[in-house]
Amino acid sequence: MTIVPDILHLARVQVPDRVAVSEVGGAATNRSLTFAEVDERAGRLAAALVAAGAEPGDRIALLAMNELEYLEIQVATMRAGLVLVPMNFRLAAAELAYIVGDCAPVLLITGPGLHGTGAELGVPVHLELGPGASYEQHLAAASPLENGPIRADAPATILYTSGTTGRPKGAVISNHALVTRIMVNLVEYRVRADDVFLQCLPLFHIASTVSWTYAMAGATNIIVRTFDPLEVMDTIAARGVTAALLVPTMINTIVHHGDVEAADLTSLRLLAYGASSIPPSVLERAISVFGCDFLQLFGMTETSGCSILRPEDHDPVGRPELLASAGTVSLGFEVRIVDDDDVDVADGQVG
Repeated sequence: MTIVPDILHLARVQVPDRVAVSEVGGAATNRSLTFAEVDERAGRLAAALVAAGAEPGDRIALLAMNELEYLEIQVATMRAGLVLVPMNFRLAAAELAYIVGDCAPVLLITGPGLHGTGAELGVPVHLELGPGASYEQHLAAASPLENGPIRADAPATILYTSGTTGRPKGAVISNHALVTRIMVNLVEYRVRADDVFLQCLPLFHIASTVSWTYAMAGATNIIVRTFDPLEVMDTIAARGVTAALLVPTMINTIVHHGDVEAADLTSLRLLAYGASSIPPSVLERAISVFGCDFLQLFGMTETSGCSILRPEDHDPVGRPELLASAGTVSLGFEVRIVDDDDVDVADGQVG
């Protein structure tokens, strides 16, 4: 049996007292958990899920905004051999019902503000996040599940696509695929254990793998519950954020904000972006405003980032034409450019 490492396998031993995850934004209460606390809570949750009747291969649905518990839920489901299905909290009730009907979860976890919606989905067991709520009650009643091997071939998560051309499709990502992507990210993002990473994208998205990458390295994750440009700038300064992930619209909002000139962004060494194209003029301004390295990723739910525009290619003076590029192939991928008949095209031709 081929196995993969636990996301917390290093951090829980090497930096147990370091903050693993913290939250900011909107109604967030600025809670934090250390790696030791996340490890212990994940063990308790894994045991609680098994006690609730979940068996290996069963799906656990999650309907929540960017909550502090996201990391422990991902770790717990992997340890218990379960499959996490994070759902887009922006979807209408009928769209959520379709996903539930498609993947048939045995248990649903919902975050604050979404408990009512979750109750209408008819999942057999429903746990609610929040102080004193059923999720915390189940954790308190459980003893941590003893860590065992995590099978590489078992599915880790099912991420549903946007469904722009039809019904959303559940992309099944195995433990092997997830951990491989994490390992590639460790290289491409040039992650350091002392990084402080700011996650501005929703964790129901494939971008969650970037958060798990920083957790694997023992770095701190700060998750943004509700994006606000001024709060992001303040957080970068107050928390010494060294790396951040945003989408182009967020970048555009920040660089044109009235307070950006006074913001202290000097702790940033890397700003990663993706999910949509960015006008070269906005990117050039952002490079000037943030004064750090930039990393662009392009990919799919099924693959994560398969092409990358690396920091050295963000050169408005020497290579301005690259600012409109999707970059080159990422580590671990092969790319073909073909015509309508699936024949490789020559260099310089459109495919």
